[in-house]
Amino acid sequence: MEYIALQPPEAHSHLTEMMTTLQSSAPSINERILWSMPYYEKEGKSVSFSACKNHISFYAGAEAIEAFACELDGFVTEKNAIYFPYRKALPTELIAKIAKWCLD
Repeated sequence: MEYIALQPPEAHSHLTEMMTTLQSSAPSINERILWSMPYYEKEGKSVSFSACKNHISFYAGAEAIEAFACELDGFVTEKNAIYFPYRKALPTELIAKIAKWCLD
């Protein structure tokens, strides 16, 4: 994806892994660039992510963050975003669970 290619090389593996996880987490997902970031939509529901200097911001929404609060212990969260630092392995199983929850 062009979005990933435009990011710093040290972020590519995490961003590619995030993209692959989201694509495989929900069948019939629509993917596009919206607000200058990868955006995934299914039947009016959506998740997105963006590359930041030290982390990936995963925009799943406040309800998802609340629903998965116990599993997100140890990660920084904001109102509607979860931050996954590049220095740690990406928790792909958790990301897939959150994406399925958001998109189903």
